[in-house]
Amino acid sequence: MKTYDELEALVKQIQKENVFSSNEELREIQTEHMKLLMVPYYEADTLFRIMDQRTKRVDMAHTYYLEYLKLMKHYNLLEPEQAKKWKELYKMHF
Repeated sequence: MKTYDELEALVKQIQKENVFSSNEELREIQTEHMKLLMVPYYEADTLFRIMDQRTKRVDMAHTYYLEYLKLMKHYNLLEPEQAKKWKELYKMHF
Protein backbone atom coordinates (compact mmCIF):
# COMPACT_ATOMS: atom_id res chain seq x y z
CA MET A 1 0.00 0.00 0.00
CA LYS A 2 2.96 2.30 0.62
CA THR A 3 3.89 2.36 -3.08
CA TYR A 4 0.33 3.17 -4.09
CA ASP A 5 0.12 5.95 -1.50
CA GLU A 6 3.36 7.43 -2.81
CA LEU A 7 2.06 7.29 -6.37
CA GLU A 8 -1.12 9.07 -5.25
CA ALA A 9 1.02 11.77 -3.62
CA LEU A 10 2.99 12.08 -6.86
CA VAL A 11 -0.23 12.55 -8.85
CA LYS A 12 -1.32 15.31 -6.49
CA GLN A 13 2.07 17.01 -6.87
CA ILE A 14 1.90 16.74 -10.68
CA GLN A 15 -1.56 18.31 -10.63
CA LYS A 16 -0.56 20.99 -8.13
CA GLU A 17 2.41 22.02 -10.26
CA ASN A 18 0.41 21.83 -13.51
CA VAL A 19 3.10 19.72 -15.13
CA PHE A 20 0.78 18.83 -18.01
CA SER A 21 -1.72 21.01 -19.77
CA SER A 22 -4.72 19.86 -21.76
CA ASN A 23 -3.82 22.23 -24.59
CA GLU A 24 -0.17 21.25 -25.00
CA GLU A 25 1.32 18.86 -27.51
CA LEU A 26 3.83 16.10 -26.89
CA ARG A 27 6.73 18.18 -28.21
CA GLU A 28 5.96 20.83 -25.59
CA ILE A 29 6.46 18.50 -22.62
CA GLN A 30 9.80 18.95 -20.91
CA THR A 31 11.99 15.89 -21.40
CA GLU A 32 12.38 15.26 -17.67
CA HIS A 33 8.57 15.21 -17.32
CA MET A 34 7.99 12.55 -20.00
CA LYS A 35 8.37 9.71 -17.50
CA LEU A 36 5.54 11.21 -15.42
CA LEU A 37 3.10 10.28 -18.19
CA MET A 38 3.50 6.70 -16.93
CA VAL A 39 2.21 7.39 -13.41
CA PRO A 40 -1.41 6.27 -14.06
CA TYR A 41 -0.04 3.04 -15.55
CA TYR A 42 2.07 2.40 -12.46
CA GLU A 43 -0.89 3.15 -10.21
CA ALA A 44 -2.94 0.53 -12.04
CA ASP A 45 -0.14 -2.01 -11.97
CA THR A 46 0.36 -1.49 -8.25
CA LEU A 47 -3.36 -1.87 -7.53
CA PHE A 48 -3.46 -5.17 -9.41
CA ARG A 49 -0.81 -6.47 -7.01
CA ILE A 50 -2.74 -5.59 -3.83
CA MET A 51 -4.84 -8.57 -2.75
CA ASP A 52 -7.21 -7.04 -0.17
CA GLN A 53 -10.55 -5.67 -1.37
CA ARG A 54 -9.83 -7.33 -4.70
CA THR A 55 -12.93 -6.22 -6.61
CA LYS A 56 -12.47 -2.61 -5.58
CA ARG A 57 -8.76 -2.68 -6.45
CA VAL A 58 -9.32 -4.19 -9.90
CA ASP A 59 -12.02 -1.63 -10.67
CA MET A 60 -9.71 1.22 -9.61
CA ALA A 61 -6.87 -0.29 -11.65
CA HIS A 62 -9.07 -0.32 -14.76
CA THR A 63 -9.82 3.34 -14.19
CA TYR A 64 -6.12 4.18 -13.99
CA TYR A 65 -5.33 2.13 -17.10
CA LEU A 66 -8.01 4.06 -18.96
CA GLU A 67 -6.60 7.35 -17.69
CA TYR A 68 -3.18 6.30 -18.93
CA LEU A 69 -4.62 5.47 -22.35
CA LYS A 70 -6.48 8.79 -22.33
CA LEU A 71 -3.15 10.58 -21.88
CA MET A 72 -1.60 8.54 -24.66
CA LYS A 73 -4.52 9.41 -26.93
CA HIS A 74 -4.29 13.09 -26.04
CA TYR A 75 -0.64 13.13 -27.11
CA ASN A 76 -1.38 11.08 -30.25
CA LEU A 77 0.66 8.12 -29.07
CA LEU A 78 -1.99 5.50 -29.86
CA GLU A 79 -2.40 3.80 -33.18
CA PRO A 80 -5.87 4.34 -34.72
CA GLU A 81 -6.99 0.84 -33.75
CA GLN A 82 -5.77 1.36 -30.18
CA ALA A 83 -7.62 4.68 -29.96
CA LYS A 84 -10.80 2.99 -31.17
CA LYS A 85 -10.45 0.24 -28.57
CA TRP A 86 -9.77 2.83 -25.85
CA LYS A 87 -13.03 4.61 -26.71
CA GLU A 88 -14.95 1.35 -26.47
CA LEU A 89 -13.40 0.46 -23.12
CA TYR A 90 -13.96 3.95 -21.79
CA LYS A 91 -17.66 3.84 -22.71
CA MET A 92 -18.03 0.43 -21.06
CA HIS A 93 -16.29 1.52 -17.86
CA PHE A 94 -17.98 4.87 -17.31
